[in-house]
Amino acid sequence: TEYVAMVRSIGLTTRQHSFLCYVALMRWTQRYGVMAIAIIVMIAFVLVSRQKRSAAEQTQQTIESLQNRIDYVSRLNDEHLQELSA
Repeated sequence: TEYVAMVRSIGLTTRQHSFLCYVALMRWTQRYGVMAIAIIVMIAFVLVSRQKRSAAEQTQQTIESLQNRIDYVSRLNDEHLQELSA
């Protein structure tokens, strides 16, 4: 019976400890939760804007590369037309 009483008291203190941890977490969340969410949102915004800027730069480089290829092919075409007409 002493063993059963000891086990029950340990279980009770474990439950009390879990409850106190839960209460502490809720208090922390109420106190700092909004700030934490705001910081997470700001970090996400910065990361998304960097990714967007990087994608825009890459798109611009691709456009310039394609334009250079088009210009090169146009010059070759003009040269061949001149050779054919001569």
